[in-house]
Amino acid sequence: MKVLFTLILAPGIALGANLLSAGNTIKVPDEFKQYFYNSEIVSQVYLNDSPLFDAVFSLHENGQINLLRILDEEPDIKPQVKNEWANILQKGISLGACHSSCPAGLISAEYRLDNSSLKLFTSHYETEQVNNDYIHLPSTLPNGVIMHNNLSAVSVASAKTWNFTSSIVSSLLGWTQKISLQTYGSSQANQTQETNIYALYTQKELAGNFVRLGFFSPDSDKGNVETNGFSTGSVAGAMWGTSNALLINNESVSAYPIYVTAANQATAEVWLDNRLIYSQQLQPGIQAIDTRRLPSGIYNITINTLETVRLWILK
Repeated sequence: MKVLFTLILAPGIALGANLLSAGNTIKVPDEFKQYFYNSEIVSQVYLNDSPLFDAVFSLHENGQINLLRILDEEPDIKPQVKNEWANILQKGISLGACHSSCPAGLISAEYRLDNSSLKLFTSHYETEQVNNDYIHLPSTLPNGVIMHNNLSAVSVASAKTWNFTSSIVSSLLGWTQKISLQTYGSSQANQTQETNIYALYTQKELAGNFVRLGFFSPDSDKGNVETNGFSTGSVAGAMWGTSNALLINNESVSAYPIYVTAANQATAEVWLDNRLIYSQQLQPGIQAIDTRRLPSGIYNITINTLETVRLWILK
């Protein structure tokens, strides 16, 4: 793994050095050097492509750059990280690739003249990029509950039937709880009331993993796997598995594709509960709706196709 890691990083460092050399060899007119070098320059500092703070620097012609004072700080940056790099930059660093005595794992430093930015790249760059793929939850989460109920009843001369479904999602102590049940009944002699509980569990989402405790159907929820012997029923116990629920780019497609046909150029409108949630331009012919833009879940939608109408007047 060490050999592979070195082979991956080496081209990146070489490319960064070339970019830095190109940036440092910009021909600055002699009459402008006295205003540019050894003067106060306002720049935005990036640490591994993440904003760190805005500050005032002094740039020397030999490539040495020193921090003079900080103007504005990013609220999401940890104070210890900010203080560490503030102390390093106050002592001064050299632009370009760092080969010896590199503070805090510094690999290279790049100053961009076009947008006045100082970019710092460390050996933790790849690790931080992977961590940024996930949504970081705060240490304390608010408690709450969302309830959705649906009741339907039919009464005719021969029988009366009713159907009640309920879905509850709550958050308590950083864990997510879900309850899903259905009750069906009929007044006919050969049918009785029946109640099914599909989910009754608590779950904790982690970066790339989840833990679930309770009563659930292994093949009825996103992120679950089908368990042999329990393909249609529910099980009680604990589950651990991989999950993409906290991915920043969490696009997913529908279980079944949706195709529409338009004779002319048209617009497809997707409606949910009498609300427009998505629209898509259509070309003549059959094509699929981009379901990645729709919210996740199981629900009924209505699709309206609005075609462009041309009026031909013949004389």
